[in-house]
Amino acid sequence: MAFKIRETQEDPTRLHDRRTLFRQQRGKCGGCGFAFEFRNLQIDHIVPMVDGGTDRLENLQLLCAHCNHAKGSRSQENLSDYLRKIGVIA
Repeated sequence: MAFKIRETQEDPTRLHDRRTLFRQQRGKCGGCGFAFEFRNLQIDHIVPMVDGGTDRLENLQLLCAHCNHAKGSRSQENLSDYLRKIGVIA
């Protein structure tokens, strides 16, 4: 199943954050580790906002749509456990 990514007007600060994260992560998803094009990665809070996470760059990462959906508002550890369970990461 293919995901269609909607292009929206983005806050210039958030766009700068995405570009910074893309460079830091070398274009790879922070969950599965696969390389993606810039437009196919979504900003995620490592520590979810509901658990006290902030919008600071140190708490942000880029995830592919599948990993972002799988993580939801759960922890990064929960995402890693899920990806190990389905055999995506070791």
